[in-house]
Amino acid sequence: MSFMPLPDTSLTETIEGYSVFSGDQWEVHEIEGFNNISGAVQFRGQLFLSSHGQGLYDYAAAKLLTDPELKNAWITDMWSTDDFLWFTNYMSHVPLGSFDGESLSFLSSDQLGTTTPLSLNGSSENVLWIKNSSIEGYGVIAFDPSKNLIWGVGPSSNTPSTVVNDIEVNRDDELWMATKGGPAYFTDASFISEEAQAYVPYFENEVLFEDENVTAVAFDGGDRLWLGSERGLWAFSKTLQTQRHHFTSENSFLPSNTILELAYDGQSGVLFVLTEEGLVSYQTNSSAPLSSNSQVTIYPNPITASYDGDLIISGIVGDALIKFATIEGTILYETQANGSTASWDLIKFNGERLLNGIYLVFVTDLNGLEKWVGKFAIVR
Repeated sequence: MSFMPLPDTSLTETIEGYSVFSGDQWEVHEIEGFNNISGAVQFRGQLFLSSHGQGLYDYAAAKLLTDPELKNAWITDMWSTDDFLWFTNYMSHVPLGSFDGESLSFLSSDQLGTTTPLSLNGSSENVLWIKNSSIEGYGVIAFDPSKNLIWGVGPSSNTPSTVVNDIEVNRDDELWMATKGGPAYFTDASFISEEAQAYVPYFENEVLFEDENVTAVAFDGGDRLWLGSERGLWAFSKTLQTQRHHFTSENSFLPSNTILELAYDGQSGVLFVLTEEGLVSYQTNSSAPLSSNSQVTIYPNPITASYDGDLIISGIVGDALIKFATIEGTILYETQANGSTASWDLIKFNGERLLNGIYLVFVTDLNGLEKWVGKFAIVR
């Protein structure tokens, strides 16, 4: 995973290679002749890379995808569905392209209504949402390939601002926008309608970040909302009833309070945060939801005197219900997973800290069908 600056046609510096975050550190790799890499995505199990200036690269085949329209193409983002690899082409008369594994196709700027697409997201029904530059009016366009419908978010859509900084589709298939006037969302990202209205979120009976420049939006494996602004980084519960975090440069790892971009890795549960002073990562207690309990781990196990953190349960079925109990079956605490990861600070319902001993973990899905039982020990 890597972050690149927004396209700039005056860019003269050549940035070689790409970075991969693995084992809590960054590894730098290079591809000869393919520079200024802007993104990476899996399509049908194969890795594809994009570039600001050199188009698309098939990593497995070790070759560029060739087409006259991709010559010197500035690919700003990619999105993969079962049938197509979609990509946005900045400052081009063909700003949206697709690759079906064999051939390339393009939509013209006259069809799409923009020449400056910056990022791409997809709904559960493969409706594409495109954030374009604010220099072309409202910054969001929706495209339904199955119906060949294109719709631009306009003044009648009730969005807080014409300037859209970021977009994201969550697990409830809502399209969220971070705008210069605050966050907003559409309730159904798979449905395009001229009458569609955006809603502003409320927190503690007030409009959340009303008239504030919200710069970035992301959702973690538990579908919790993360928002970045010029005052730091926030996390809210899925229902927006609770504020989980407010990180600033004064109380956390952030090198700056100005957040530029957010990117969440569902496999590791890491949230990458790009600020105006550099890139940092934060290990959330979440991960992308799994369909079963086939990969469960309890960490650390046993818990010794040298460890003072939370107990982590990972690899469980998505949004599982977890109960912790004594070996005799007395329930000590219960919680719900954030995606396929859960954590416990080892404080019981009654406020007492867990003592040495062996304890049980009961995991079940929301329907009570997918179950798992494990145990852990405390030896201090």
